[in-house]
Amino acid sequence: MVGGYKATGSMRLANQKNPFREREDKSGMRLPKIQYIIFAEGIETEKLYFQSLSRSKRKKENVIIRYLDRWKVNSGRSNQLSVVTDVIEYVDKVKAEKKINPRDLERLFNKLVDNAKVEELTEITNQLNKLTRQFPDLFTLKESIQSQLLSCITLTNFDSEFDKLFIILDRDRHSFTNDQFKEVLAKSQTNNLNLGITNPCFEFFLLSHFEGISDLDSEKLKSNLKEGKKTYVEKLLNDYLFKHTETPFKKNRYDTEFFINRTDIALINSEQFETNNECLEDNLGSSVINIIKEMID
Repeated sequence: MVGGYKATGSMRLANQKNPFREREDKSGMRLPKIQYIIFAEGIETEKLYFQSLSRSKRKKENVIIRYLDRWKVNSGRSNQLSVVTDVIEYVDKVKAEKKINPRDLERLFNKLVDNAKVEELTEITNQLNKLTRQFPDLFTLKESIQSQLLSCITLTNFDSEFDKLFIILDRDRHSFTNDQFKEVLAKSQTNNLNLGITNPCFEFFLLSHFEGISDLDSEKLKSNLKEGKKTYVEKLLNDYLFKHTETPFKKNRYDTEFFINRTDIALINSEQFETNNECLEDNLGSSVINIIKEMID
């Protein structure tokens, strides 16, 4: 494993209940809290979408969405098989590490985010240095330590009876061979991982939030060749989005709420495309919509 993971989003706890006790606080609810823990191959586009969905009013009340981001040291490993392998190794390492006390991590996290006193800073620094020495695959001083703590705590609190692990992947013909595709499916099944695959790429999932896409050239979409700085799908997505909002599509900055508010269109469009992971090896479509259906009202 080349580097661990870090949680994304706001680290602030002020005026909030402890995020690690959310399921316990709601234990009297008819529906238990369910954590959807999301990993992704992409660096920005998927992260922005799922972070926005985690805050959306459309999200079911009993759903918690946690997006875990890769360390920068392994962000370049965009080969889909490598991504899946890294996630499996990271999850297994966190679960197997008996020396980690999640309650100690929670207390340290809370001090770092909200309640650290000046006289506690030396002790906190010593604790952080000890963590990076003891568990170099899980913690590094080169990344946000709060994010790494939250990532580790999220997985130590994972309850297989309720929670689900997802990896969002592109079925990119140029970087994802047929043999690798089959190995990814086998590894995910063996390790109880859920996959959200889009053929050719996550931007096609976003494109499915517009009417009229069934008339587009499916072979051009699947080939998704570069046209200047953008791929074919990115160019289409940019054109559709600009037509509706007069704002361009950028991988690291786009109107995520616009897409979340149009999920009903994506659900209708999904009936015209493939949504089964096994069949997405060669067919246009996305199984990400299956995940979204579980998360929203």
